[in-house]
This record gives sequence, structure tokens and C-alpha cells, in this order.
Amino acid sequence: MSNIDRHALLCFKSGISSDPLGILHSWSNGSLDFCSWKGVACGTKFPPRVASLNLTAARLGGQLSGCVCNLTFLSRMNLANNHLLGTIPEVLGKLPNLHTLNLAGSNLQDNFLSGSIPPSIGNVSSLTSILLGRNRLSGLIPETLSHIKELLELDLSFNSLSGSVPSSIYNMTSLCYFSVGSNTLVGQIPSHIGYSLSNLQLLILGSNRLNVLIPASLANMLNLQILDLSNNSLHGSVPSLGSLSNLHQLDLGRNLLEAHDWSFLTSLANCTQLTKLSLERNALNGSLPISIVNLSRRLEDLSLGSNQISGSIPVEIGNLVNLFSLGMESNFLSGSIPSSIGKLRNLYILNLSKNKLSGQIPPSIGDVTQLSELHLDGNNLSENIPGSLAQCMGLFELNLSQNNLDGSISVRLFADLLFAWSLDFSHNNLTGELPPVLGTYGIGSGLLSLHIEGNRFHGQIPERWHLLVSTRQLNLSHNGLSGVVPKFFEQLDKLEQLDLSYNNLEGVVPASVYVCRFKSDKSLVAIKVFNLNEPGGYNSYLIECEVLRSTRHRNIMRPVTLCSTLDSQNHEFKALIFEFMVNGSLERWLHSEQHNGIPDKVLSFGQRICIAVDVASALDYVHNELTPPLIHCDLKPNNVLLYDDMTARLSDFGSAKFLSLGPPAAARFPGDSGSGMEDVGLEFLLDAVDWFPLWEEFTDSLEHLASLVALARRRQRAACASNGRHLPLGLRSQLTGSIQRRTRPLLLPLPPAKHDVKINVDGGLSKVGDRGASAVICRDKHGMFLGASAVIFEGLLDPTTLEAQACNEALALAADRHAQSVCVASDCLEVITYIHTGASCRYFAILEEIKHRMRSIQDLQFVHENRKHNGEAHALAKAAASLPPGRHVWLTTLPDIICIPMCLNIQ
Repeated sequence: MSNIDRHALLCFKSGISSDPLGILHSWSNGSLDFCSWKGVACGTKFPPRVASLNLTAARLGGQLSGCVCNLTFLSRMNLANNHLLGTIPEVLGKLPNLHTLNLAGSNLQDNFLSGSIPPSIGNVSSLTSILLGRNRLSGLIPETLSHIKELLELDLSFNSLSGSVPSSIYNMTSLCYFSVGSNTLVGQIPSHIGYSLSNLQLLILGSNRLNVLIPASLANMLNLQILDLSNNSLHGSVPSLGSLSNLHQLDLGRNLLEAHDWSFLTSLANCTQLTKLSLERNALNGSLPISIVNLSRRLEDLSLGSNQISGSIPVEIGNLVNLFSLGMESNFLSGSIPSSIGKLRNLYILNLSKNKLSGQIPPSIGDVTQLSELHLDGNNLSENIPGSLAQCMGLFELNLSQNNLDGSISVRLFADLLFAWSLDFSHNNLTGELPPVLGTYGIGSGLLSLHIEGNRFHGQIPERWHLLVSTRQLNLSHNGLSGVVPKFFEQLDKLEQLDLSYNNLEGVVPASVYVCRFKSDKSLVAIKVFNLNEPGGYNSYLIECEVLRSTRHRNIMRPVTLCSTLDSQNHEFKALIFEFMVNGSLERWLHSEQHNGIPDKVLSFGQRICIAVDVASALDYVHNELTPPLIHCDLKPNNVLLYDDMTARLSDFGSAKFLSLGPPAAARFPGDSGSGMEDVGLEFLLDAVDWFPLWEEFTDSLEHLASLVALARRRQRAACASNGRHLPLGLRSQLTGSIQRRTRPLLLPLPPAKHDVKINVDGGLSKVGDRGASAVICRDKHGMFLGASAVIFEGLLDPTTLEAQACNEALALAADRHAQSVCVASDCLEVITYIHTGASCRYFAILEEIKHRMRSIQDLQFVHENRKHNGEAHALAKAAASLPPGRHVWLTTLPDIICIPMCLNIQ
């Protein structure tokens, strides 16, 4: 055994600060046989020397030690998909036998290596693979890399590299895979690239700052399978690439390319393996050639949106029978939608919006039963909405707005669209009554947005619409609706925007907050209408006006104006107009839910603290600085509104009480009988008890709550002990009862019916909508926590794809726990259905990976389960979306979901 290699490995281990899977436990001074250490493989020569170091996806954290340069017989170093920090050691250039250097990340887990690429790597002439993608490397690409004459793979993508690609690298004739996409590279693509790199199978230069013509010599890369030049500033015409018979994916989107005679598209008919063609967001103009129908029958994704394409959609488009995504939005297409579109039975997404299409929506569209998204808005379509559209029962999103559609909406359409979450029929000429089945056995329970404004609907708002329990936006304005405004609107606690204007409705508007836009300056305001027919309604209006007249504080809502008048029935009308709070109420952030995979709002721990301080500051003001003191008496998250910078503002003082001034023994609240000063402390305390729903997110300790009380009422310490940490016994019982009345029961996951373990899964988005998370939590049949994990994806925002990734991650976690009898539960019926049927969809590649992983588990079942039993995975997905991209695993302790957004490296 070589002591040099053994010491080098132990030195490498000393640089690792985190080893959650215990991979390096066998690496110890007490073990002399380093060839048996996990991840280490030795050659056949004597004495044995280390030939391979393979620690991929080991979740190791720490520095990459330069000690590895002493492993002089090392031929393969694979440290991909870990949490490595720091720089790449310059001494790696001293490994004379190294063939493979893999320090890359993946879409599951990035490494975090920074600094520049050491030029010394170019001295390792034996290298065939250099994989450094998905790190944080910066600086220039070393010209010395071109000295490696046998290099086959060079991946430097998803870093922050700058400058231009050294011209000598474009002459490395041995290269088969070359990827430098997603950097900040500039410069030109040499015209001879197709001749000097003729062996390339993969060329990715996308998402840089290249500003050149596409070289015609690319047609000489006969082995090319993937070509990605997207998201640059490439201009001119696209050369003929028909000679690339092995081409699978061609992405030229988001450039400045022109079509000219579209001969390049005609030439692509020879690319019989083509599955993806992306040309969106260019300057392609003119009519689509009829030759588009000669494209590969394997084509699945065709993106032509946001160009200047005119003319009609070729009837023969129906021949591309394997398409699952067709995008032609934001062009100048005219004529009718061909009925042959109904032949695209595998189509999942169809986007023809913002064109000049006319005529009827073809009834044959109902034959595309796999359709999930249909966007036909912004055209000149007319006649009725075909009833056959109801056959597309899996539609999630339907947008037919801004057309000339007439007739009524089919009752069957609303009855059969069971999974719809967004419907937009606005700004058409639709007539008839609103469908009464909305929200019964049809759509409704998962519907988030419904827009019907700008039509000619008449009749009453159906009472059955009270089942729109998830709806956040409902716009019925500019119609001919009549009758009484239903009272059930005030029970729709998820409703954020309701517009009933420009109708013939009458009656009392529910006493809630609505959004209004002034025509003059387009500013948004919120209107609080008082129901004067309810007992105490008029008094609430007077009290709130008095409170708002008397208070001046940054954390208390201020009205823009008020409205006091008589309505058309000569009844009194009272309303307060406030600035619109774009982030809504705190209630919507604390107790929001997820519907059909649509993510919810997540508060970071820091935001919670700031909100609590804001409310405490407002309480301190009204309790201690205001004369006479004021008790809110209805403090709850619904009455805390959040400004665009997340500043909290107290609202709704309709139940407030001013404290009468006088001797302490005689202090009274208006309208109260015999409440002495000893009870005033309790009233102040109950303001804080009403505020408990925020603090129950932080702690289950009454002492912490009492600390908040002490902060909020500095001069009302009579109800607390001298240090403000403990409550008197009498108040503790009062407080405990109040807390118990406010605490919501927790619905735990259902135990597995017959399996040893159960894994609940869910997906979610970050608050700013820039990344998605797929989270899973594993428990045994007794409810014992076995592990949890979350995978965060930069830029992946599709809810169902995230749910599919979560199912895939469940199998990865099952492998981590060596589980062989597993039940995976998801609340997304669509994903579970596709897993069972294996049908083609936009996340088919994920399903294939799931199928591959299923083989390693003896007893496995995927089940659909009610959302209410998926709370743990749901909460983890919401919170984990704020984590850095990559895979995060908790194998021993249940993650503190509330604190996750603050953590950068959780194990």
C-alpha cells in the first residue's frame, strides 16, 4: 500500500466540512486498505495506487484540497453534484494520468466552485473529459485548454465566464461535446467551425452575448444531435442545415434572425430525427411555407411565437401528429384555424394568441383530448364557442378573451372542465345567463381566476357560485347582470379581486375590501363598504372614522377619502377608501393553500419578525402614546395589511374602544359595565392574544408571547411579572383558552394501507417566481419521520412538471433510505395518471426516469390523495423554494419548515 496515496486521501477528507451521508466514514487512520474505502478504486499494479476517485452526488461540503495532486496514478476524478466551495486548485495540472475531471453540477445540484479556471489544467495532456458546468466560475476561458489534443468533452456551461472563446479551441478537432452556454461570453463564431469541429455531437453556445451571423459551415457537422444558439444577438438569415440528419434539437430562439425565403425550414425536412425546433422571439417574417408539414414526424415541440409571421396556418399542420407543444403566438397570422388541428391528438399546449385569426374555433379541437393549455386570445374569432371543447377535460388554462365570440357558454363546458384553474372569456359578445353548474359538480373547487367582463350576459349571479372557494380573481363587470348581489361573496375568503361594476345589480355590497381603479390616473384603491343594515354597522363606521381622525402612525392604515351618500334606492351608503395594499392581508400569507399545483405565498423568518415589530409598534402607539388610549379589540391577521415593501399596517378599527381617562379604579371602556383597571391589562393582553396566529408560527411557548405583550404595552405591566417573561396564573388560563380557540387542527398524512413507508410529495414556487421546488417527506406506517428532501430548480415554474419531479425525487429519497415497500402520494391527479399510463406529455423525460428508478424498488405504488392530507409536503415545498438551487436532504431530523428560507446550507 502506498502511504503517499493514503495520506493524500486523508488530506482530501480534512478539507470536507460536511458529509451528511457518511460516505467518508470508512476513510480513517485505523484503516490501512484505502482501496476498500468508499468511492476509491485502485489499479491492478503492485503496490496498489489510486486510479479512480468517484464521489458523485455524495453531498459533500467543503473545499477541494490540493492534496489530490499527490494521487499521481489517478485517471478519473468525479466529484460532481456536491456542495464544494472555494477555487479549483492550480495543482490539478500535476496529475499526469488524469483522463476525466468532473467537478460539474446538474439540474438537481450545483457545485459552488468559484474563481477562474486554472490554466495549468491545459498541461494534463491525457485528459479526455473536462466537465466544470454549473459552478460559479468567472474570468476568461484559458487558451491552454486547446493544448489537450485528445479532449472529447468540454463543458463550461452555467458559470459566469467572460471574454470570448479562444480561437484555438475552435480548432480542437477531437471534440465531440462542447458546451459554454449560460455565461457572459462575447465575440464571434468562426466561419470555419463546421470544418474544424466536424465531429461534434453537441454544441451549446446559447444564453451568451454573441453578435454574429450563423456560420453556414455548421451544415458540415454531420454527427450533430443538439445545437443551441439561443438567447444571443445572432442576426441575418438561418443557413440550410438539412444535411444534419442526426439532429434531435435545434434551438435558435431569442435572437434577431430573419426568414428571407424560409429555405432553411424547407431543408430541415431532411432532419428526420428532429424532436424540438425553437425559433421564437426572432424577426422571422413572411408566410410559413407549406414545407413545414414535411418536418420530422417525431417533432414534439414547435415554437414560432413572437415573430412577424403572416399568412395562414397551413392545413397540413395536422400531419405533425406527435406535437405536444405548438406555439405561434404574437405574430400576424390571419385566416381561420384549420380543422386539421384536431389531428394533433398528443397536443398538450396550443398557443395561437395575439394574431389576426378569424372565423370559428374549429369543433375538431375537441378531439385534442390531451389539451392542458389553450390560448386563443387577442384574435378576431367569431361565432359560438364549440361545445366539443368540453371533451378536453384536462384543460387547466383556457383563454378566449378579446375576440368576437357570440352565443352562450355551453353548460356542459363548465360541467366537464374538472381541473381548470384559469378561465378567461372576457371582451367578447357572449350572451345568455351565467352557467349555474359552475362550482357544483363541474369546475369551481380549484378555479383561481375567472374573467367574464366585457360581454352581454344577463340574469342573476347563480347562488351555486358560492362553491368558488378557491377563486382569487372574479371579474363580472361590463355585462347586463341584474338582481341582488349575493351574500356568499363575503364567505369566499380567498377572493382578492372582485369587480361587479357596470351591471344592473342592487342590494348591499358585502362588507369587505374590494379593488377599484380610478380612471383619471389609473391608481388602485381599496374600498371598504359598511353594511348599515347589520346591528352595529353604523356605529362601526363612526368609530372607525373617529379612530382614523385621531391617529397618525406609519403602521396604521390611512384613508384616501370617504364616501357618505344615498344610493339609487335612497338608502344611506358609507364607505372608506384606502390605498390598495398589493400584498393583501397577513392571513393570506400565513394560511394560504395550494390548488392544482399553483404555489402560495411564503414569509421568511426575517419578514415575520419585521411584521411582528410593525404591529407591536402600532400597538405601543395606540396603547401608550395616544390620548385617550385605544384598544383595537379585533386584532387578527386578516386586519393586518402588507404594503409592497412588506411593511405591516393595522386596519379595521370598527370594533375599537377608547379607554376613558380618570382614576385607575374608575377607568371604563365606553359601553362596558364595571371594568376596572385590573381588567384593562387583560384587554390589552387580548389584543396580543388576537395576534397569536403569527406567533404560533414561531413558537409554542407562552413565555415568548408574553414577551411580545411586554413590548407592545410598556406601561401596562400590571398584568405581567416584573421581567415580562411569565404570566400571572389567572391570565395564563384566560390566554390558554383563547389560544386553544384560535389553533387550527393539523391534518396529518394518512398512513400507508399496505406498504412499510409512505412518501408525500408536492411542488411549489418561490415568492418572486424565479425558481420551483419539488419536496417530499417520508414516514413509516407508524408516522415515524424517516427523511425529507427538496430539489430546487432555477427557472422551472410549471406546477405539474414540479409535481412530476417531486414523484421522481420520492424514489431518490426511497433509495437513500433503502426502502423496498413504498407508497408515493400526490395531490395532482394528472401526474399520477400519466405515471400509470405512460402517455406522452411535456414532462415525458421525467416519467422515463421515474420508470427507470421504479425497477430498483420491489413493492411500489403511486396514489392520488386529497390535498388536505398533504400539508407537510405542501409546507416544505413552499418554504424550500427560497433555498439555493440544488438538492437538499434531511435524513435524521424533520426540517424546521418555518426557518428554511433563512438557511443557505441545511443538512
